[in-house]
Amino acid sequence: QEWALVLAEFDGTCAYCGATASAENRGIVPDHLVAVTDFGELVPGNIVPACQTCNDSRGNKPWRTFLSSRFPADATNRIRRIEQYIAIHNYSPRDPESSLTPEELLNYKALIANWEAFLAKAQELQSRVAQRRTQGTNNSI
Repeated sequence: QEWALVLAEFDGTCAYCGATASAENRGIVPDHLVAVTDFGELVPGNIVPACQTCNDSRGNKPWRTFLSSRFPADATNRIRRIEQYIAIHNYSPRDPESSLTPEELLNYKALIANWEAFLAKAQELQSRVAQRRTQGTNNSI
């Protein structure tokens, strides 16, 4: 029911590009303004309708940044519209400290540290492969 109300507030269109559901954009889905990975919840005030194309394109970029870069001509009006919606449906995201038990918080922090280490290794590997490609060699990693 809440999703139907959110859709109605945006006239069933994507909050980002204004499109209605189609085969090309693969339909309208809820998009979290504050990502789930940042403890954003699936509640009015934190979701807007987005075509699947915009949802995929946005990824984890901040929604204002996404709108400004992807739709610069309409960004000001679309940002204003989403901000009006947010003002009506007040939402304050929780932080990990208030959402998790002490044990879960320790696990969460360990996961973040592990992820950052993994990401650094992946970026290093990607850099070495790119460097090798520019040098035209195919040495072992």
